[in-house]
Amino acid sequence: MVRTQGRAPFSQPQATVEGQGRISVPVADGFRGFAALAVVLTHAMYGAGLPRLGSDIARNVLISGYMGVDFFFVLSGFLLFLPVAARGRFPDVRSYALRRAARILPAYYIALGATLALLLFLTRGHANPALTRHDLALNVVLHTTFLQHSLGNALVLAEGLGVNGALWTLSIEVFFYMGLPLIAVRYCRRPFVGLGIALVIAALWRVGSAHLLIPTPPLAGLRAPALARLILVTQIPTYFAHFGFGMTAAWLFVRMRRSRVAGRPWLVAVQVAALGGMIVGMELAGHRDMTGTAGALDHWSSTTPIAFGFAVLLLATALAPRWAQSPFANPVSRWLGDISYGAYLWHLLFIEFALVALHWTPAQTTGSFVRMFGFTLAGSLLAGWASFVLIERPSIAWARRRSNLREDRVLPVQDAAAP
Repeated sequence: MVRTQGRAPFSQPQATVEGQGRISVPVADGFRGFAALAVVLTHAMYGAGLPRLGSDIARNVLISGYMGVDFFFVLSGFLLFLPVAARGRFPDVRSYALRRAARILPAYYIALGATLALLLFLTRGHANPALTRHDLALNVVLHTTFLQHSLGNALVLAEGLGVNGALWTLSIEVFFYMGLPLIAVRYCRRPFVGLGIALVIAALWRVGSAHLLIPTPPLAGLRAPALARLILVTQIPTYFAHFGFGMTAAWLFVRMRRSRVAGRPWLVAVQVAALGGMIVGMELAGHRDMTGTAGALDHWSSTTPIAFGFAVLLLATALAPRWAQSPFANPVSRWLGDISYGAYLWHLLFIEFALVALHWTPAQTTGSFVRMFGFTLAGSLLAGWASFVLIERPSIAWARRRSNLREDRVLPVQDAAAP
């Protein structure tokens, strides 16, 4: 455990230093689990027909739970940048690529196979032109190469094969994984300059998307202005600031975790303020969605302030006294974080199955929401647990052994030491 001289053990922030200098931040696991839960809640709301739940405020907050995806992007920036922030250099690129591939590919491809199987099951006996032309095969290929949200969208091919739309975010994540080695060291040297550049690019991309100022090839989906705007605004440049918030928070955490700031009670006030601001922002976003007062692109492009609030909450919680970390660092929350990837990959399959195969109607009642959420949550947790235990954990352990052997060969002894 990281210890700060002169401070009682119960007030210290929890962070552990693992092999090869990797830092583990327990609260990040819990935040990942709650972000996945927020997405499940939102999709269960839509599956139930957007009931009021007896409170417009509660309904609006749950509807805006799609921002859990934005929180995932912040967490990716934070967690993947931690080793660079701690050591000032990027890890061995081959080891990094091996770990990332082992982390996401096996579980993703199995979920993609299940998505295809569910599509074929739900459409059996029905005429479906997409299943008899080359479109389905092309769509599967684009999903296997993570091009479903760029080229697939532009070709007007359904993301998630029409039944698992949540798979679009994996395209964004993979592009970030591929780009991180190119910018990480430079970003570490000047993190606030890097964040400023990310904010400017994200803002310019949103403006360019809204006014169709970005040159695009003459593909099917890009010929329709409304669809072109939606496709463009949900590409990775819009989320540069999200990843930047996480990376800068990681840089600050590494430098502050041994300082006098770490473990101070006033950090709890920062936590509360950040969380409160996020809830207010999410309620306003949900209200705009429900009343139709939002612009066509606001649903996707106005999440940057909420992502900033989440980055502040993440950093403050990671540095806060242990008791203030407990809602996110306790065993249950961390278990949710462990299974969150699988739960996220599978949850829409349960909603689609309930709507099409079980003939559950979006009745717009609290009861329909409770039923849909309970069914989806139970199925998602079970699928997430199976994915983690049977697929992800063995793959991660194998990749870690392989990458540790490689790093032991390519790193000097002093570089492999804990920072």
